[in-house]
Amino acid sequence: MKKKFLAIAIPLLVSGGAANAVTLYNNDGTKFEVGGSLRLMAEYSDSRQGGDHDVKIKDQSSRFSFKISHDLGNGLTGFGYLEYGNDTQASEKDFDLKNRLGNVGMKMDGVGEIAIGRILSPFDDVSMSDYSYEYGGVLDFGAGSPRQNNDNFIGRVSHSVRLQTAQFNGLTLAGSYTFQGDDTKSTIAKNPDGSTILNSDGTNKYNRTINNAYTLAGFYETTFGLKINAGYGYAEANNVADMAPVDSFKERIWGVSTEYTIDNFSIAADYGQASATDTMKGVRTTKRSNLYGLGTKYGFGKAKVYAGYYLKDGNKATKEFREQRTVLGTDYSFTSNYKVWLEYANARTRQHPESGKTKEQENKVALGFRVFF
Repeated sequence: MKKKFLAIAIPLLVSGGAANAVTLYNNDGTKFEVGGSLRLMAEYSDSRQGGDHDVKIKDQSSRFSFKISHDLGNGLTGFGYLEYGNDTQASEKDFDLKNRLGNVGMKMDGVGEIAIGRILSPFDDVSMSDYSYEYGGVLDFGAGSPRQNNDNFIGRVSHSVRLQTAQFNGLTLAGSYTFQGDDTKSTIAKNPDGSTILNSDGTNKYNRTINNAYTLAGFYETTFGLKINAGYGYAEANNVADMAPVDSFKERIWGVSTEYTIDNFSIAADYGQASATDTMKGVRTTKRSNLYGLGTKYGFGKAKVYAGYYLKDGNKATKEFREQRTVLGTDYSFTSNYKVWLEYANARTRQHPESGKTKEQENKVALGFRVFF
């Protein structure tokens, strides 16, 4: 029986037509699927220093997944999902299999679904202006944002519950709640030798973990090519150990996105705001960044071209951090399982630390490959 199963499964893995999963078993209401992708890119940067080569081969979060589902009858389905990833370019001694997702749940036809465990926050699906493979996007915070928390409560997050409705008249609602971060106690960040890690301004850096977080999102799709998404996220962090008086840390983010598609042409815009409020020794500081994104794409045959502009604009508490990115790219899908892409990005950052004004500029070009199974 095992030999017969492998004789069927191996050819499916090699030649499966779906780009995201292959069904290895489907019988009596039970289905088992395997999926994943290898994602590599060669990247050139004109800003590398300190002996680094101008061109590097990088992994782009290659991953593989397992999904099992059971038909429970009356439109009800139970499921479980596992997804793992690794940096395929890491050396043998640095091999580290990362736990990307792991959850179980139930789905009711025409009603919605619930999943518990390590889930993907619905806020992750709000943005629509990013058509790139590497350098685009703005609603994920990113470099220079006010965000300081170790746990990405608006992305993949553990100890969580996710609820999502079925689509009703074009509208889908979703939400998630996170009980606690991966660690149970926040601490002052330490180097391997035990010394304290400092921020650029000389203050202590903290490893904080959330103790309460939630996100809410809504997705609306019309019949004439217009989509509108909106989302909100909030998190509270654990107090930092061994600090007196006790401090608090709260994060918020909201965003709205719209996309219009006609034939093979799409244009989308994002707008949002991220903020982090830190109260320490009775002094409250709020770092805030406005987030803007504009993207467009045009598809023809098996290829498409795309462009994007993304801006993060911080307040005085962020030392007036400002980052602008312009992205141009194209891709070509030989089949649904094999894709090649080429992308250029220009990034400009500006900041006004107490010691003086700083500006940086970087140009990057990447050639990427994705193989799905």
